[in-house]
Amino acid sequence: MNGKAAVLVVFRNGRDGREVLFIRRTESPDDPWSGQVAFPGGHSEPGDASLLDTAMREAFEEVGLEANCIQGAPVPSGTHYTGNRRASTAVEVFVGSLRQGKEPALVAGPEVASLFWAPISRLKRERRGVTFAGSDGMVEEEGFVFDSDFVWGLTYRILSSILKSEEEKGRGHS
Repeated sequence: MNGKAAVLVVFRNGRDGREVLFIRRTESPDDPWSGQVAFPGGHSEPGDASLLDTAMREAFEEVGLEANCIQGAPVPSGTHYTGNRRASTAVEVFVGSLRQGKEPALVAGPEVASLFWAPISRLKRERRGVTFAGSDGMVEEEGFVFDSDFVWGLTYRILSSILKSEEEKGRGHS
């Protein structure tokens, strides 16, 4: 394991039902996830008291989301891993919802090209060819399509896991 990181998955009630917040990372030759759709988050820093603090700090730095805009404390939703055997990162996932009546004016920070809310009802599963840093060409991946965006990789696995867990709870399974 080469590091710890955390992401914040934020939901809100929108015009088309429940929506999730995504960011698009800025294009950078030094960033292996350059230009991809993701959740606000990043690596822990020495000043972070916990991985929840990491997730909240990153959400503030990347989109200006303040903790008082979240209903209660974001809840842990499991750990996912990204990378390979030589360089793997444990990513702790926290889930929160915007506080009703507390719609923040979110602004993309320097690491974020743009941000957007996607209605869960409009996310469609699809397989597409993608290329990414370290690959020798195009690889076919499953992901969610929303408008012209393709949400794949770790972000897709995280959201799929959350939605599956919620669906199972709704059917009375644990």
